[in-house]
Amino acid sequence: MKFMPVLSFPIVRKLGHTVGEFVKSADLQAETMAWITRNLPVDAVLGPMDLSVEAEAFGAHVRFSDNEVPVVTGQLVGDEDAVAELVVPPPDAGRCSMTVSAVAKVKAMDVGKPVFGGMIGPFSLAGRLTDVNEMMFLLMDEPEMVHALLEKTTAFLISYAQAFKAAGADGVFMAEPLAGVISPAALEEFSAPYVRRIVEAAGAIGSTGVIMVPAFSRQEPCKPNNQETYDYLCDQLHSLGEFALKNGTTVILEPLNRAECFYMRLVSQAAAICRDAKSD
Repeated sequence: MKFMPVLSFPIVRKLGHTVGEFVKSADLQAETMAWITRNLPVDAVLGPMDLSVEAEAFGAHVRFSDNEVPVVTGQLVGDEDAVAELVVPPPDAGRCSMTVSAVAKVKAMDVGKPVFGGMIGPFSLAGRLTDVNEMMFLLMDEPEMVHALLEKTTAFLISYAQAFKAAGADGVFMAEPLAGVISPAALEEFSAPYVRRIVEAAGAIGSTGVIMVPAFSRQEPCKPNNQETYDYLCDQLHSLGEFALKNGTTVILEPLNRAECFYMRLVSQAAAICRDAKSD
């Protein structure tokens, strides 16, 4: 069992800095990641979980504050024409270059543990570009538009993962929280195929693994917390795990505490899911 907590935001306050300062400074991000590695019994170094970085690279507006994580506001794309005109940014656009630089700085410190860059998942990124509530309607009314947008978000995230690897990262960890609020059928159509592409790309660049985190607490889950849901999750992770194995990489689960997510909150729960998913 490996201990790889996402701690950057709480620790940065301990170091005497604000969240607003942290999300705009590669030096501060690297300092925080290094402090966690040197002072806590972690098995890997994880970059910050800032799910606004990639949307901002596409041109979305982001609201910053001293005490809260950045929030994407407004709607960047709302129809097929806007999606068609949307340009896939380079992996160093906006603050992406800063997060990649932070990983490179930590690697240069020779911390002696794997270093992972953090990024959002393809469907969750698409939702931030259309507005999350609007995305729920688009799935039903404009599925072709959603797929066209997902092609662009996936292409960008693959290039972003490659940038992390070029900076020395041992892998990436990916949060796909919006997939937790759609039906299993919609997940199979609008999230899973695109996540698999990123996992395939991770294997191609020699990534140690792709870390997956659960959906977050303010979302309403699409399935109840019962045995049926557990079996469904294990089935999905078995399929994704076998796919990762064929592509020379690994799917790694990252449980979060109860204030942050509604499922898979304990290390023991993640361990049980890994066991029951029956993937090598």
